[in-house]
Amino acid sequence: MKNKYYIILAIISVLCVNVALAFWSSSDSNNEIVYNKSITFHNKQFEQDVIVNGSAHLIGAKFADLTVNGSLKGKNLEGKELTVNGAAKIIKISADNATFNGKVFVSEGQVNSDLKANGFISAEKLKVGGEIEITGSAKIKDSELNEVFLNSKKRNKAVFSNTTIKNITIMDKTKLTLTNKSVIQGRVYFELAEGKVYLSKDSKIMGKVENGEIIQLKD
Repeated sequence: MKNKYYIILAIISVLCVNVALAFWSSSDSNNEIVYNKSITFHNKQFEQDVIVNGSAHLIGAKFADLTVNGSLKGKNLEGKELTVNGAAKIIKISADNATFNGKVFVSEGQVNSDLKANGFISAEKLKVGGEIEITGSAKIKDSELNEVFLNSKKRNKAVFSNTTIKNITIMDKTKLTLTNKSVIQGRVYFELAEGKVYLSKDSKIMGKVENGEIIQLKD
């Protein structure tokens, strides 16, 4: 009898551990699902808001609100709100708002409202309908941007190539360079101190450069 008793206890213990592990690795409610592990999904449509405490590799994913507390590799993503607290590499994305707290690379991105990049951003074929705020260096080409804010405590570099921008406000000592037929449709405004815009011969600024000067780049 004792042996049977111990066997039953062992089985119950194993079942309890498995249930606990399953709950720990992912939990969900009516409004959100939380993954406490790294995830990989292909052609996944999330019905709830998603929080990933780990890395995420997503291809063809659709979401409402996605937060990744770790690195993100994505392709063909579509959603409303995206937040990545870690490095990100994304090819083709459409979102209403996006926030990147870490190094990010984006190719073929459409952000309907605002984008925030707290770190280095490299982007190509990026369209942002609202504001884009960059706290760090930037290398952006072949893009269409609305209101751009460069804000960093360090002496960073922002290089725009073949890119159209409505206005740029520089709230630090970022070195701004416009090349390869880039166009500023409005003004360039240096908020804290006199700044310099390094401008290629085939690029142009339609409005004023306020509190700064233009330095013409040589061929």
